[in-house]
Amino acid sequence: MKIKLTLFLLLMGTLTAFSQQYTIDGKFTGIPDKNVYLIQYHEGNQQIKDTAKTDQQGAFAFTLSHAKPGMYVVYVSPQNMLELVFNNENISFETTGSTTQDDIHFLTSKENIIYYDYIYTKVNNQNKLNLLRPTIRNYPKADTFYNVMVKQYNLLTDQIANTVKVATLNDPDKLATRYIRSDWPVIPPAGLSEEEETEYLKKHFLDHIDFYDTALINSSILSSRLVGYLQLYQNKNMTKEQAEEAMKPAIDTLLEKATLNGRVYGYVLDYLVGGFETVGFDKLLIYLDNADAAENICEHSTRKEVQNKLDLAKKLAMGAVAPKIATDDIYGKSFDLYKLNAKKTVLVFWASWCPHCTATLPELKKLYDENPGAFEVVAVSVDDDIKALKQVVKENDFNWINIAEGLGWDGKIPLEYGITGTPTFFVLDKDKKIISKPRNMSELKQALALP
Repeated sequence: MKIKLTLFLLLMGTLTAFSQQYTIDGKFTGIPDKNVYLIQYHEGNQQIKDTAKTDQQGAFAFTLSHAKPGMYVVYVSPQNMLELVFNNENISFETTGSTTQDDIHFLTSKENIIYYDYIYTKVNNQNKLNLLRPTIRNYPKADTFYNVMVKQYNLLTDQIANTVKVATLNDPDKLATRYIRSDWPVIPPAGLSEEEETEYLKKHFLDHIDFYDTALINSSILSSRLVGYLQLYQNKNMTKEQAEEAMKPAIDTLLEKATLNGRVYGYVLDYLVGGFETVGFDKLLIYLDNADAAENICEHSTRKEVQNKLDLAKKLAMGAVAPKIATDDIYGKSFDLYKLNAKKTVLVFWASWCPHCTATLPELKKLYDENPGAFEVVAVSVDDDIKALKQVVKENDFNWINIAEGLGWDGKIPLEYGITGTPTFFVLDKDKKIISKPRNMSELKQALALP
């Protein structure tokens, strides 16, 4: 009987642990009756986990069940958002003003008290360092005030380092401490030229990041470090092609360091692929594909997903022949892209319900009418209501080639072209090779060599 009772108590304790609920409650002073969103960073994505509304005092509350430890965001507006470290504890905070730039006071949550002690020190000191750095660089070294500034610069740098060391010494097992150690900025020595600073950071920017720590993939820290490191290899005077070439050594370094942990490597590669897709860095996507970068991802589904993205990028790279489109248009007339006789072809993916599309396509229509024979337009709609689409086409006199499979995003053609947003443009030459992927009408006119 005693053994059975012990087992029962153990079982109840386990069930209680699994059903543990936590709360996040806060107060944004001066922001009454507003929607509040709780967003979780999860392996490169941001997922909305809960919603609430502030009362007349700006207070709100979330209840978390089965929530995973990591970094979350409490979001009201771009000016009123707050990153939180959640690690199985209640969190309570209040702001002293109407924006999160004002002081934030944590009533409960050891994790966030540690984290924001560091954040305040880091942000305030970095702002001062950014003011001091160019002054020191251009100030006469023989002047006594030069040494005063250097001393202050070193003091500010040491204060950030000491905040990290105190957290590591006093609370080494806290999730906040793990985040702090990897977020700790590398600060170049005082007095370096801009070129010397850049070279120093190229060598040391990643020194504090723990690429073994999978907790980083559930935060904003690793992604911000990846972006910061890549930016060191670019400058505003570079062309797109020069920037792509310059970033190759940075990519090699990031992937080499990330191989320490399979999940972190998968996250880093997926983040790079997604970023390069967004900005149209096709050459870097092909560079990753040629290096068989995805082969080093241990998790099968992630490896397959990343490799599919790389394969698609290669298929849609500049200079590649556009994927075949052979189908009927919305009126039942057969169409074959490869048989289209045109000097240039604008292939546009759009939807009648897309506000950006309905603003952009009339501009394309005007350009099309004003330049007869200069280019042809093939408009592929992701609408699933063909009847409604025909009405929009008729009302706007879109007298070009109109195609729609009626399957929305799941149509064969949008999938073949990797379409995830509208409008999306491709410009093809007479041989149907991709010569441009404009992001707006200005870039489209440039690709068509039109005023």
